[in-house]
Amino acid sequence: MNRIYLFFFALIAISCSSDAPSAPEFSPEQLLVSGSPWLFSEYRIDEVINSDGVLLDDEGLAYDIVRQNTISQGLTLIFDSDGTGRAIENPAETTNFDWTLSATSVLTLNYEEGNAESFDVFSLTDTILIISFDDEFEVILDDQSIRGVDIKASAVFD
Repeated sequence: MNRIYLFFFALIAISCSSDAPSAPEFSPEQLLVSGSPWLFSEYRIDEVINSDGVLLDDEGLAYDIVRQNTISQGLTLIFDSDGTGRAIENPAETTNFDWTLSATSVLTLNYEEGNAESFDVFSLTDTILIISFDDEFEVILDDQSIRGVDIKASAVFD
């Protein structure tokens, strides 16, 4: 009799443990849409690709980071489920775009004006979006000549 109770107890325990609901899986596209609006929070320099012979110090890189953070402050990205979206830089300046997200996590924004930008999606959850891209800034040298510096940067949205 004890074996019958033990058998039924084991059967119930096994069936109850498999009934636990699992967290739903969302596609990257669904996460991009459901996390909208994405508010810019931080610009980062990930790597210096080509400094054109310019020796960069932390101060020069910090200046570009501060400048980009200031320029991008308030930028909001909104992705709609129909593949359209908009970038809002301030209440008076909205840019519409169509968007696609490839299987290799490349986010492409096609703007109404006909130009396009592509970004590598470095991280995407329901609360954070980090995109990576090539960027450039200029450095004014002591002799007043200007040199371009190519970098790999990322922007964080939450």
